[in-house]
Amino acid sequence: MGLPVHFSQQNAETIDFEDNSFDLVVSHILLHETSSAAIKNIIRECHRVLKPGGMMLHVETPPYEGMEPFDTFLFDWDSENNNEPFWRKSHLLDLEALAKDSGFQNHKPIQIMVPSAFQETKRTNTFQGGDFGGGGVWFVYGCQK
Repeated sequence: MGLPVHFSQQNAETIDFEDNSFDLVVSHILLHETSSAAIKNIIRECHRVLKPGGMMLHVETPPYEGMEPFDTFLFDWDSENNNEPFWRKSHLLDLEALAKDSGFQNHKPIQIMVPSAFQETKRTNTFQGGDFGGGGVWFVYGCQK
């Protein structure tokens, strides 16, 4: 498209971009890899750097609410046995309150399961922690500023 693209690797809790800099902030399987305190800081930073009307979207593994018990068991097993120390707590967060507490006051957060681009290769009906496990779906959490 002939447009410049710039990459910057930073701590997502304290990024050095100006307020109201972006139309879109996206992460992919980031939130379950960090602490509850860090997640709160990350969502606040997303709000800070978004322009009015901008959108934050985080593609993640889903919250436990409404999940089948066996899938919850698999998540918990993975958390304990696959070096995922923050996994369980990240799936128990009140995402609506998190958005509101981070400054997203005007819009209700998006919380939706979406099919993976690789859904046709689904190996099982069990969620298995995200598309990387072959489940064919992702959870998207986001909000408009």
